[in-house]
Amino acid sequence: MDNIMASGDTGTGFNIWGEDHAVYGPMELPLLVDWVKEQRVTADTWIFP
Repeated sequence: MDNIMASGDTGTGFNIWGEDHAVYGPMELPLLVDWVKEQRVTADTWIFP
């Protein structure tokens, strides 16, 4: 998974705790849905605001 955190981001959206123990995000819902479809996010993945 690529880390998508960008400097200057407003911090809105969802954060993901990856299997590699890195936090990814914040991301908006459409990207989160894509990651679920790609099985990058599973039922065991931690998702938090």
